[in-house]
Amino acid sequence: AGIALQAALMVLLLGSFLGMFLSILRLSGLKLLDITAQGYTYIFRGIPELIVILMVYFGVTAFVEIVLDVHYEISPLNAGILALSLCFAAYASEVFRASYLAIPSGQLDAAKAYGMSRRLILYRIIMPQALRYALPGLGNLFIGLLKDTSLLSVIGVAEVMRKTQESITNTHQPFNYYALAAGLYLVMTLAATLAIAKIRIYTEKGQRRHGYRHA
Repeated sequence: AGIALQAALMVLLLGSFLGMFLSILRLSGLKLLDITAQGYTYIFRGIPELIVILMVYFGVTAFVEIVLDVHYEISPLNAGILALSLCFAAYASEVFRASYLAIPSGQLDAAKAYGMSRRLILYRIIMPQALRYALPGLGNLFIGLLKDTSLLSVIGVAEVMRKTQESITNTHQPFNYYALAAGLYLVMTLAATLAIAKIRIYTEKGQRRHGYRHA
C-alpha cells in the first residue's frame, strides 16, 4: 500500500506539472501549439493506461539501446510512474485550462488597468484562483489514480495487487485476499477524499466569508 501511495503522489506531482504545461500551450493563442497539445490529450486519453504502461516499460529500454547503443533497463516502478504521469497529464491539462477560463475576465482587465505586470498578474490573480478551481477536478483524478496503481502489478511492481496475487498463489484463498485488497484501496480512497475536502474548505474560507464563492 505504501508503494502504491508513493507512486500515486509522484504521478500527481509530475502529471500536474506536465498538464499545466499542456494547458499553457492550449491557451497560448498559437494554433500550432494548440493543435500539438490537443493531439497529445486525444492520444493519451484514447489509449488504455495498461497499454501505455507496457509500451513505456518495454519501449524506453529498447529506445535507449537502439539510439544510444547503451544497455539500459528502466525499473518497473519508474516506468509505471512515467506512464501514469503521461496519462494523468492528458486529463489534468483540461482541468487546468477550464480553471483558467473560470476566472472572470474583468479581474484580469482590472489588474492590467491597475498597472500590474504579467508576472504579478500570474502569481497574484491567476494562479491562486486557478488552483482553487482546479482542486475538485484534480481530486477526482487523484482518486482514480490511486486505483490505477493496481495496473503496475503487470510489470512487477510490488504494490497491493502484486502482493495480493503472490499471497493467493501461496495460500489458495483468493476471496480473502481480494477482499483485503479491496479494503486497502477503499481506505486509501476514503482518506484521500477526506483530505481533499479539508483542503477545499481551507482554500474557500475567504470566498465564503466575503460571498465570492465561485458558482
